[in-house]
Amino acid sequence: FSRQSNMGKLFVLNIFCVLFFNVTSKQIPSYVSLCKINDPNLSMCLKDSINALRPYLVKGIPEMDLPPGEPLQFPSVSADTGGNSAVSVKAKSWNHTVSGIMDFILNDISLDLKHSSFSIAVLFPSLRLKGQYTFKGKVLLFEIDTEGTYALEATNVTASGYSHLRSYMKESKEHVEFENVQFNVDVKTAKINFTNLIKGNDEMTEAANTAINQNINIVIDELRGIIGQVFGELLFMYFNSVFRLFPVDELLPEN
Repeated sequence: FSRQSNMGKLFVLNIFCVLFFNVTSKQIPSYVSLCKINDPNLSMCLKDSINALRPYLVKGIPEMDLPPGEPLQFPSVSADTGGNSAVSVKAKSWNHTVSGIMDFILNDISLDLKHSSFSIAVLFPSLRLKGQYTFKGKVLLFEIDTEGTYALEATNVTASGYSHLRSYMKESKEHVEFENVQFNVDVKTAKINFTNLIKGNDEMTEAANTAINQNINIVIDELRGIIGQVFGELLFMYFNSVFRLFPVDELLPEN
């Protein structure tokens, strides 16, 4: 019995060592070009570094807890537009897949640890998004209480955002978290198609889709806040994953 007990303890110890090693042995990949925190051209360095990472971001960087970016999959989003506007719905969508996000053009990026601020401006030439949804409420003149799938195509999507940086200590090392994200999104053109939008009525669903796309600018304007929220969660998911895993002095060394 004693021998079995010791073997059991040894087994547990081995498992612990494997898990501990995997958690603590994360290293920044050698192909990541690091920027110096005191670089007077830090913004340009960050832009060049992120652009150079694009091929790796497409496939994902497991060493930095970054999932494959093309296509990118992300979890559910819930929204309530409220009010009596043209779009007044309680909605939930999930099983999202977005393509084209890694074709981004990074127009501007700024990181200021001294003032705990971060800003970014990005252009996406073309995005394709699909997933599942539930709607309850009103879209234009249509009363809706249904669920189905959707597919969205958008071009020239500009996104600009700001975030506060919260500094905290982890294992005696300084980390930062991106919080209080504020994001504005503009879409030049878009087309969307919902299945089963008018439950069980294909003809009315087609009519509703036609009406929505004929008034797509109104719909986008009504949903601007929600669209900004989704983009903010998507982009800052990347930054928070990296800064949660690695301390500031490793990601942005002084020397």
